[in-house]
Amino acid sequence: MNQDEAREGYRTAIQLISHDAKNIWDSFRSILAANAVLIGLAGAVLKLYPSAKLLTGIVAFLGLIVCIAWILITIRNFAHYKYCFAWARKYEKVALGSEDHIVQEGKKFADGNRGGEIAPPRLGWAGRVFRVERLIYAVIGAFILVYAFLLAASLIG
Repeated sequence: MNQDEAREGYRTAIQLISHDAKNIWDSFRSILAANAVLIGLAGAVLKLYPSAKLLTGIVAFLGLIVCIAWILITIRNFAHYKYCFAWARKYEKVALGSEDHIVQEGKKFADGNRGGEIAPPRLGWAGRVFRVERLIYAVIGAFILVYAFLLAASLIG
């Protein structure tokens, strides 16, 4: 691969990374909103129709289905995001002539190592432990717990 091909590959990978990042946040926001509506609906059903346990159970079951879809969408989005970053790192070396560039150094920095001359000495422990992907899964897990509780309450009560 020559330098022009590598630059085009690098440019494409960076564009795809940007697109994937937008997809991740767009899907997060939209499915978060859908879950908020479902939780609100379940709360309204519980308050207005306390004896309608079946309806609460149906809403909770639908919420669990939405959460499963959310997990699968998130897994897919992050997998493609990481894939594009791997290609960007590969092309960056050839396209820009060395290994001392933002994608290469950003990976090191995110992993907790020194990320080049212009970065802080090291990403803090919270930044390494609480990565966005993990936090998104934590939010999904919280919704799953709420739906599981609602479903159990509708079956028991």
